[in-house]
Amino acid sequence: MKKINFFEKFPSALSLFNAIYCDIDAPLYDYKQYCPHLELLFSYHNIDSIALINKLVGLSLDAQWDADGIGDLSRGMRKYVKSHTCGVVNVLKNKSEIESFSFWHFIFDGPHPSNSREDFNLIYTKVFAQNVFQANLLREAYFSLIESEKQH
Repeated sequence: MKKINFFEKFPSALSLFNAIYCDIDAPLYDYKQYCPHLELLFSYHNIDSIALINKLVGLSLDAQWDADGIGDLSRGMRKYVKSHTCGVVNVLKNKSEIESFSFWHFIFDGPHPSNSREDFNLIYTKVFAQNVFQANLLREAYFSLIESEKQH
């Protein structure tokens, strides 16, 4: 399958991602299946980065961490943001506050978000330098996760 076809066919919503990769009856429910697909998704250098970031935002809407595929997707998105912060912020500043908050929330969601403090600090510093509003949403999303972690 050509890269462009794969990119176009890759899910743009978490419910579709789950149906393909994460549900027990999913056709590609296997680490050996979804990991190469996630690696391929994040390796798109010929695809318009805005299209990829829009796809990632779509995947993060109302998303919550879960083990395996969703966790790998979340970590992959966080890694992508660390190296493509400018592009991500440029796309997010044109999204709604709910979409932006959902994105920031999802990339740090997990059983122990406090373990991602170093990533948070790095990303927050980069985002703050570009857009204070997005940095505030990022901070709010991250610390809401930290608060939830403390309560469990």
